[in-house]
Amino acid sequence: MSRLSDYVKARRRAPAARMNMAAGGMYELGSDEAGDLRFNAGGRKRSVFDLMPTNPAISPRVRNVHIPFQTAYDVHATVWDESSQNAGTPLAIQDSIGNKAKFTNDTGDNDYYYYEYVYEMAQLQSGKDLWFYVSVEIGDVDEADMFVGLCADLASGDLFDNRVDCIGFTLADGSAVLNAVCTKDGTGSPAAGDPTLSLTDATEVWLGFHSNGTSYVDFFAGAKGSEVERWRVTTNLPDDEILAPAFGLRNGKGAANSMTISDIYCLIDR
Repeated sequence: MSRLSDYVKARRRAPAARMNMAAGGMYELGSDEAGDLRFNAGGRKRSVFDLMPTNPAISPRVRNVHIPFQTAYDVHATVWDESSQNAGTPLAIQDSIGNKAKFTNDTGDNDYYYYEYVYEMAQLQSGKDLWFYVSVEIGDVDEADMFVGLCADLASGDLFDNRVDCIGFTLADGSAVLNAVCTKDGTGSPAAGDPTLSLTDATEVWLGFHSNGTSYVDFFAGAKGSEVERWRVTTNLPDDEILAPAFGLRNGKGAANSMTISDIYCLIDR
């Protein structure tokens, strides 16, 4: 079977297969899209809200791109393109909270750091799925412009004002409310109904999204590992560009602000 959804349909007709999958810790919820499987990972390091699309034994067509933060990755030029306004404390590994990295902006209003993964490797394609998940923690959530997600390489400008093609989460200076957005050719669409999740200073939040081909993107967010918001965007999906992980934070006032980020996981249906 070439599609995970085909497997799931067959599994519903095969009790033995269902039992085998249950023994492996995989299950479904009626509220999920057809083909989504949840995995009891025993924690949040390798799942977002326990949502996993597949595993290699079921569908070898899914490529798992795991971007870890470790000592070797401190050499930014080999993995991340770093951009900044004024010099604060650039991205560095946090040994005391493993699998995370942190940067702190300088103290001026609109000072920033942002990072673009050097390899563009993800593209929305009809009939194929893509998943992205990560956790972030912002020092001062209502005094920040933020982006985290997938973004096409910037031709000019910065990650906050000049994204042309992207899928991700944002914060806008003056508001702690998280936004989910898809942008194609410079035109963006926030999630229908407007997200209402307000972030808390210096508190981890898990973020993830799943694209169903080029039809829609479902976004998920939850504080302290619990899904509390879910939104869908169906317009302005960037389906004609290759994207790469990117993240950054810009100060909203004349005071240093910080961003802590976990390992990044991106699963791509090939």
